[in-house]
Amino acid sequence: MTGAVVVLAVLALVSAGCSEAGAAAVNTASPSPAAATAPPAASQEATEPSEAAAPSEPSEEPTAAPGGTKTFAVGQPIDVTGDFISSDVRVTVAQVKQAKSYGDYSKPATGNVYLAVKYAYEGLEDGAAYNPFDWQVFVDGTAVNNLTFVMDGPKPELQSGTLPKGRKAEGWVVYEVPTKGEVILSYGSNLFGGDAPTFEVIARKS
Repeated sequence: MTGAVVVLAVLALVSAGCSEAGAAAVNTASPSPAAATAPPAASQEATEPSEAAAPSEPSEEPTAAPGGTKTFAVGQPIDVTGDFISSDVRVTVAQVKQAKSYGDYSKPATGNVYLAVKYAYEGLEDGAAYNPFDWQVFVDGTAVNNLTFVMDGPKPELQSGTLPKGRKAEGWVVYEVPTKGEVILSYGSNLFGGDAPTFEVIARKS
């Protein structure tokens, strides 16, 4: 009888030990669901500062800021529209060519060359304006003289005026630029009144 009691006592202790081990395993595993949900909370916290960083909106407003302008290629038509101009117009830098001189009398300064640019305009509305002074030239980020008068340069020269809808005007403008360096043609730099849209055309890569 005593032996039976001892056996029962041993079985009771073993059963209690197993139940305690099972409870410990559950308690240890229970934090894992919480840990699994923690990363999403952390990612949300990570995205909140980026959304809060949206106060950088003021830097996006000035479209003429460096790096904030759109860049186009030679031959690509660009529609210029908006309330700041009298009438909408389509502008294209149709052709770019470089020359060391024009005739016997037109020679650039030492270290410079002539860069001839053919601009094309098309009126998208009546009264669309075109003008050689619509453009500013930059070489490696530094402004150069807008226009250069040369003898025996390419013809016709670009004049100024207005176009009816569907009509076109085109002509050449010659600039004197350094022999080396990236040449950017920036449209809108000389427009008066309102916020001119600034876009750029890469005329020559460095």
